[in-house]
Amino acid sequence: MTPAEAGVLIDDKLHERDIISLIPYWASKGIIRIEEVETTKMLGLLKDIDYKFIQLKPLESNVPSYEQKLFDGLFYYRQEVLLSSLQLSFYRTMGAVKELLSQKVKANKHYEGKGIEAGRAMIILGFAVIFFSIMMVTISVDIYLLSFFSMETGLSSLLLGTGMVVVGFQMPKKSVLGVEIYQKLAGYRMFMQTVELPRLEQLIKEDPHYFDKSLPYAMVFGMTDNWSDKFEKLNVPPPTWYHSNVNGLSYSQFTRRFSDASKTMGSTFTSAPSKSGSSGGSSSSGGGFGGGGGGSW
Repeated sequence: MTPAEAGVLIDDKLHERDIISLIPYWASKGIIRIEEVETTKMLGLLKDIDYKFIQLKPLESNVPSYEQKLFDGLFYYRQEVLLSSLQLSFYRTMGAVKELLSQKVKANKHYEGKGIEAGRAMIILGFAVIFFSIMMVTISVDIYLLSFFSMETGLSSLLLGTGMVVVGFQMPKKSVLGVEIYQKLAGYRMFMQTVELPRLEQLIKEDPHYFDKSLPYAMVFGMTDNWSDKFEKLNVPPPTWYHSNVNGLSYSQFTRRFSDASKTMGSTFTSAPSKSGSSGGSSSSGGGFGGGGGGSW
């Protein structure tokens, strides 16, 4: 299972981080390489970092359609691309990838009924009831003579709306197959949380690229900081697929710099022009390389 699909199944939500996890996933397979590119601004007074994605070999022919769509969006008729060149345009590809990933999740039969989309209408209606209840409470304070707009009615509606939202978030129901795979993913996430260093050291001896291969899954589990700290204590060299301007890049430096790269990917991949034509962007949801949930990258 790709980290993108694992990210959806682990929390029943499709985050941008689930899609972006495919970048280190490909890198760990020797398909792409990432290079830092130093740029200048303000007539050379300021320096910034751009990122170059370099295709080393094509994807295999049997990859899921969403994975192929993202790859083609990056490397269509070219071997390398600068991240900055995708600003305000790549959001179309991201939208198509999200749709294809959602279709793949449905096709996997990991959910019953409408899958992860189940409960969306309930959530929307619940928020509408909450908004209406707040309005009623406000009106009951200002126009207390109208018995319909009572404080009790408003509070009751508020509780009803909150309950609808909670139920809506709980509605996606996994199938028997989905539960089985979820248990394996949850077990792997727990392993990342609790594994002792001697066991991890043994795994690295068996496979020196174990960190590279596990990193994308740590990203979608929101476990990257904790996972990276364990490898840093073992003095594991940073992945060779990430090339930095820093000579002799240490593991801790790689963690910080790739975290910055992931943040930039998130904002660039989802950036879209505003209606007025000026530049604008949409923040990515769910987090990415850094930390846990929320908006952290």
